[in-house]
Amino acid sequence: MGRKIVSWLLGSTIIALFINSCNRQSPFPKEPKILSVTLNKTFINTGDDTDTLKIIFEFTDGDGDVGRPENDTIPDVFITDNRTEFTYEYRLPLVDQLRAQRGIKATAVIDIIGIISCRPFRNTDTTTFSIQIRDRAGNLSNTEQTPEIILNCN
Repeated sequence: MGRKIVSWLLGSTIIALFINSCNRQSPFPKEPKILSVTLNKTFINTGDDTDTLKIIFEFTDGDGDVGRPENDTIPDVFITDNRTEFTYEYRLPLVDQLRAQRGIKATAVIDIIGIISCRPFRNTDTTTFSIQIRDRAGNLSNTEQTPEIILNCN
């Protein structure tokens, strides 16, 4: 009889923990939030198509609805050159909803290759980029800015 009670209590405890874990809410807000932005370098040769600038940003999303299927063309990452105010649009890969039900914290890397140019008549230039993301529900994140980037215009 003692074993039956222990088995029943153990089984009840496991079921209660499972139900509780299914009902836990995300520690993150449902809107995406960019936590930090870094670069792989702060100097780039603008005329060199092999010189890659990597913008690395960490973000959260409370319901994990970020990214889009491969055949979807709607952009969800917006990177604005603060000198020209031109916005480049990118896409995040689709996040598996089963794994992201209680939110996600992730790092994304965007490669910028050969699209940065200098303003006319300059040997060097500087810029920063502003980054914002949008989830599938249309919620926009905060906007964060990169450190300053020095551009070699020769």
